[in-house]
Amino acid sequence: MLALSLVVGAGIFFPVPDALFYPICMMLELLVGLLAYRIACPASKMIVRMSALLFVFHILGWMLNGYPVASPYHMLVKATEHAELLACILMSKIITNRWLNV
Repeated sequence: MLALSLVVGAGIFFPVPDALFYPICMMLELLVGLLAYRIACPASKMIVRMSALLFVFHILGWMLNGYPVASPYHMLVKATEHAELLACILMSKIITNRWLNV
């Protein structure tokens, strides 16, 4: 889970330049999804699905001009990235053991 959390965090906090913003974001999501699939821990399936969802959001942002501040692209991407981090936290052994032993 720690390795998966590091991969997700690196994908979220990677500094992306303005030039080729959307293609770089799409490649990062592909990389995060593939690494999550390879790591194979409890949250991997959720992370793979959310990475695929983020990939689609980046395509839509690119095609439908997601640059304006009022674009729903910004809200959707932030919510999904936060959900990825939350999945890593909630599916960790410390949290799941505490829930199961209550």
